[in-house]
Amino acid sequence: MKIMKKLLTLGYFMAALAALFAIPAFAYLDPGTLTYVISMLAGLVIAGGAAVAIFWRKIKKFFQGLGKGKTETRETSVADDLGDDIDPMADSDKD
Repeated sequence: MKIMKKLLTLGYFMAALAALFAIPAFAYLDPGTLTYVISMLAGLVIAGGAAVAIFWRKIKKFFQGLGKGKTETRETSVADDLGDDIDPMADSDKD
C-alpha cells in the first residue's frame, strides 16, 4: 500500500511539473484523433477481458488460496472441464 501511495504521489508531482513547464504547441488535432484514442482504449479493455476470461480459473484459485495458506494444485483435463459423463472416445451407437 505504501508503494502505491508513493507512485500516486510521484505521478501527481510529474503531472504538475508537466503542466507548469508546458510550451504551447500550436498544433491541430483533427476530429479523428479522439476516435483513434477511443478505439485504442476499447482494444485494451477487450484484450484485458479476454485475458481474464481465459485465465479465470487460475485467478480464482489464486485468490481462494490466499486465505488458506497452502493450496493443492492439480492439472485439469478437458474431460474435467466438460464433466465426467463425456467421453470423446466412446461410441455413440451403444445400446
